[in-house]
Amino acid sequence: AIQTRHLMSTHLICGKLFNGLSDVALENQTIVIDGDRISYVGPTSEVPKAANQDDTVDYSKDFVLPGLIDIHVHLSYGNAQANEDVDMYSPPEFRALRALAASQKVLKAGYTSMADPASTNRVSPAVRDSINAGMFQGPRITSSGRQITSRQGLGDWYPSWIGVPESSVGVLVKSVDEGIEEIRLQVKDRVDFIKFTADGLNRNASGELM
Repeated sequence: AIQTRHLMSTHLICGKLFNGLSDVALENQTIVIDGDRISYVGPTSEVPKAANQDDTVDYSKDFVLPGLIDIHVHLSYGNAQANEDVDMYSPPEFRALRALAASQKVLKAGYTSMADPASTNRVSPAVRDSINAGMFQGPRITSSGRQITSRQGLGDWYPSWIGVPESSVGVLVKSVDEGIEEIRLQVKDRVDFIKFTADGLNRNASGELM
């Protein structure tokens, strides 16, 4: 006879469950998780019987809902009060640790997916990769690299005698060709999307972005 091995399941007993399929929170619901997949969501009275090795977690006094999504989180910024706090007062190594800690706070707040539109250095893609590799717990992260800005765009806030240094959250491009090159570089660095902080980009007679 061939014996089939029962994988351990987890039964989550919910007080009220908002499943996202309607505007109503349902009572007396149970979620069954097999490995990394949800195999059952429905009335507790109809749930498949738990095996001896299965886990049961009682959330019967709690409100349960799917993981939330935040599409605008700057992980590496910290509790910044000004651009200087983001760009100048901490090295990229500290920003990486700060971003990792922030990603774990995001997860604990109930957000299982998030987007970081404008990272310092390559910090947020690195945090994303470390979570995906199983090194740390955190949300699913979609991240851009440094924001691409034209002259006097959001990322070009430094005085002209400083320019836009490598430590900035922005990278200044002064022509269409420079913009294309920066996009190619960020794609090579495996960003998920490109962040622009400029309005009305046009090329003038000399090829500069306006």
